[in-house]
Amino acid sequence: MEDKKIKQSISSNKSKASLPDIPDMFLIDDLGKRQEFRDSISSDPVLEFDKVYFQTHNTFFNDMNLDQLFKKYLKIEELENPNNHSIQDLFFFLPKRTDIVKFRQDILSDFIQKQDLSYIIEDAINTLNKDLSMVSFSASKKGLLLPYSRLLKNYEDILTGLIKTLNSAKSEGLLQISGFLKQMKDHSYMEIWKEYDRRIEDEVPFFLSLTRRYDFTPISFSIFGFEKESAELSEKLKQNTDRFGKISSNDIKGSRLETFELALSSRNHHIRIPLVDAIVQIMMQVFGNPFQGLEDHVRYTIAALNQLNYYRNAAALYFRLTSRGITCVFPKIQDMDYRQMKAIEVNNFLIEVEPGKELVSNDVECNDKKRINIITGSNYGGKSWYMKTIGLVQLMGQVGLFVPAKEAVISLVDHIYTHFPEKEGAGDIESRYSWELERAKRIFTYATPYSLVLFDEPCSGTAYKEGLLQTVTFIKVSSQISMTTFFTTHMHEIAEDIENNKDIYTDCENLFVETEVTDQGPRYTYNVKQGRAIYSNAEKLAEAKGCDEIALKKLLEGRVLTNSLPQIEKKMC
Repeated sequence: MEDKKIKQSISSNKSKASLPDIPDMFLIDDLGKRQEFRDSISSDPVLEFDKVYFQTHNTFFNDMNLDQLFKKYLKIEELENPNNHSIQDLFFFLPKRTDIVKFRQDILSDFIQKQDLSYIIEDAINTLNKDLSMVSFSASKKGLLLPYSRLLKNYEDILTGLIKTLNSAKSEGLLQISGFLKQMKDHSYMEIWKEYDRRIEDEVPFFLSLTRRYDFTPISFSIFGFEKESAELSEKLKQNTDRFGKISSNDIKGSRLETFELALSSRNHHIRIPLVDAIVQIMMQVFGNPFQGLEDHVRYTIAALNQLNYYRNAAALYFRLTSRGITCVFPKIQDMDYRQMKAIEVNNFLIEVEPGKELVSNDVECNDKKRINIITGSNYGGKSWYMKTIGLVQLMGQVGLFVPAKEAVISLVDHIYTHFPEKEGAGDIESRYSWELERAKRIFTYATPYSLVLFDEPCSGTAYKEGLLQTVTFIKVSSQISMTTFFTTHMHEIAEDIENNKDIYTDCENLFVETEVTDQGPRYTYNVKQGRAIYSNAEKLAEAKGCDEIALKKLLEGRVLTNSLPQIEKKMC
């Protein structure tokens, strides 16, 4: 609720004070198109928009393990940008223009090349938030002017420092932020607040003498030090002090207001302290709050700086990966028409590896002549993770991030569609195969020649022969749409058919995950090579796991010998 109030306050203050627009550091230009798309789909009751579209959205994030990327590596769940986009919007509604990708790349490059920039931004935000916390917003404390004065001075110093720092940036985005901060510093309200601060400091020096009992119960207090306008102030103070106690002396002479005393008790214990709640209320009624609106002004600036948290965290991820020996580069970005992806020695850092082991890098390449890629190989050989690596390279590159590779070139795509096995539960209404077909139909309904589609073992939820025929159908339809598609499968007949009929499958390419057969079972290299796998090593894997026929027979014999296999007693009827 508090965040909502702050956003409303910022919006209200912007309208009243004519504050400049906060520059958008993401340029997610598809939000309008998304609404248009929503409207067009929702108007068709047959397509059931919410089910069709948002399930595609949700399954995509699950398939690509993006929640792990956001929370564990980028450590951010919200973009905190003025247009209220989420990080899911950033990764789902991909930019279709190379200049938007370059705009984001350049901002991140500034944070990577100038490492202290992250600390400067973080320190500025933390300092302003701390100063804001010192300003109490309760009615009784609103007149404490010292926290406002401190906030104003620190705010101006921070604006000055950030403007100077960001002016040396190379990216258009950070230069826009610098220009915004200069507008905030030069805003007409800033001069009003600074003038009030000077007047209060120069014209109203005062302190309070408070008398308390031994148990610190207030007994009486006195005000000293008003140098100017004493007659008017004296009258206001007298009028507004009645609710706190009776004034012992109304005889005020000369141009100096020397003493006001409120007698609350005859027993006393004398101490001197700064302003207390009661006198603050009096001062607020005399002066009002000269810093009205300063808090919202500062929050508005913090809202602009908070956008940079995404880039700060992305830069931190860059240094985290490179410290692990994972090379990261900004890919060369091409228009959609090129329909190309090439990445050398890619590492998928989302893979959890055992201690002491290193990630295995692979190359990724597809182009207009080999748009359909069939990947075969052993179980646990790494086919699915290779698919996720392809999607990760495209995603990270297209949203403006670096990619974990030695070099990379990617063409923009209009969308990435995924079709990974659904986790089947006991309460599923529809069968696994039915769900697979529904997802596939959704993909073929919306995909274009500029889409990237990842099928992970499609049609495995039905009989082998039927699944084989249906997968071939998917391949043919993908070729007809002319979209870039990757399939993983255990149906080696498909890869063999492609290899033997190049004249038919002109845009298809066979890939396989290499697995070495040893006496101890299969040894997975996780290397992806051109060609096709001959078998899936299922038998060798069963032997290695002690689940082949011979091993299971020995297991049962052992259970019989150790009486760990209960016997059913036959009863006579």
